[in-house]
Amino acid sequence: SVSATPARLLVVGTDMLGRRAMTIEWTGNDLKLEAAPWVPAELRARNVIADLMLLHWPENAVRTGLTPAGTLREVDPGHRVIAVDGRDMIRIDRKDGAPGSWSGQWTYRNLAWGYELDILSVEAAP
Repeated sequence: SVSATPARLLVVGTDMLGRRAMTIEWTGNDLKLEAAPWVPAELRARNVIADLMLLHWPENAVRTGLTPAGTLREVDPGHRVIAVDGRDMIRIDRKDGAPGSWSGQWTYRNLAWGYELDILSVEAAP
């Protein structure tokens, strides 16, 4: 689950059995991670937060957060492509759901680090 306010971003990740895998809290200045002992050390809190932002944050915020070499090369309601030095690094494709909504299905490909995620999100009422 994800809870986002201007003061804090809280992410709670679970596995397929519903066990809590990790809790990440980010305040903009401080990043805290609590992970279950079975979570691989390669799963980094900073990367989880960055992936979440690239997927859901508004286009202007993503553009602002990219490195000087980074560009948001393609943007439409169905996908985003982030490139660095002209080379595609991340491709996000919406497979289902209304544009602008956090509810839906996406395929998130990190071409630079060689992983792909199939994401299903559902917005819950506050």
